Amino acid sequence: MKIAKLFTNFSSSGSESLLSIFSGIKSSDLLKKPYIIKSMQIGLSYLNEQNKPTILNQIFKGVVLHSSIYLKVEAPAPDNLKAGVLVQYGKYEYIQKDKIKADLQDKVDNIGFPYGKDGGLIFAEIEYSKFKEIFCSAGLIHPRLDNKKGVQMTLKTFIDKVKEKNGPWDFKSYDPITKSCQEFVATALQIINIDYSPDEDKDDLNDNDIPTVIKTELEKHKKY
Repeated sequence: MKIAKLFTNFSSSGSESLLSIFSGIKSSDLLKKPYIIKSMQIGLSYLNEQNKPTILNQIFKGVVLHSSIYLKVEAPAPDNLKAGVLVQYGKYEYIQKDKIKADLQDKVDNIGFPYGKDGGLIFAEIEYSKFKEIFCSAGLIHPRLDNKKGVQMTLKTFIDKVKEKNGPWDFKSYDPITKSCQEFVATALQIINIDYSPDEDKDDLNDNDIPTVIKTELEKHKKY
């Protein structure tokens, strides 16, 4: 299954592709940048081309939602970083265009770079406004880091820690119940220490709207 069939709305929001802001950047550059992670936000979005709620969302609150991670980051000079990093998991298949010479720099249907050749995980450096527009149609959760100065970590280190915690996160391992985007986000919340205030750290959401596995993990970091 190609990703475009699964999340068409993510790659066709307006005329600007998600990757247009860093078209000259290679995936290896993004993975190795010595980021200082300032916050880790969770985007919840609807699973349809209109990116709007359906009757299923009303019945199964917090279940039929796509979840993704957005890392607000700073990068040391001279890198003039004006964006953050999107990381998400799903049934994203890396389609090798050349069976003889695989090129992992290829973008996955204008949504992001694949993390390795096994699919599943993709990442992209995008502006925060674009993240909110496309990936937060159902709501945004923005817990605060326990370390106010931020956490220095490369994107590769962050993803590898998530993989070590509850891997693998590849195309074949995806399961909508037991190994989904929501499970990935819940695992990512275990990597960096956060503080979470239910009354202050979420937008356009009540507790019933948050996927159960994510809400359970957030409860462990609750601060009043």
